[in-house]
Amino acid sequence: MKWSNKFIYPKSTRSIEDGYRKYSLGEEKLPSVTTILSATKSEEEKAAIKNWQERVGFKEANRIKTEASSRGTSMHSYIEDYLRGRINESFFESK
Repeated sequence: MKWSNKFIYPKSTRSIEDGYRKYSLGEEKLPSVTTILSATKSEEEKAAIKNWQERVGFKEANRIKTEASSRGTSMHSYIEDYLRGRINESFFESK
């Protein structure tokens, strides 16, 4: 697969402000998708997460959340590497 330069994406920097991830594009600071989704959860969704945390325990809920976050970050990196041609495509061939 060859990387397509069809779209030119601006350079950005990432920071944490007031506990929320933001991306700076020039002078503008934009919230991350995760930040937006968190801010737009319904009261029912917030209660469901709180109930789950209480059911499994805060320590276990945090472990699960950290593990899932790490897995997601790894997958994003892997997909980017694949799209940029940094991964040998023969890895995906079935035998």
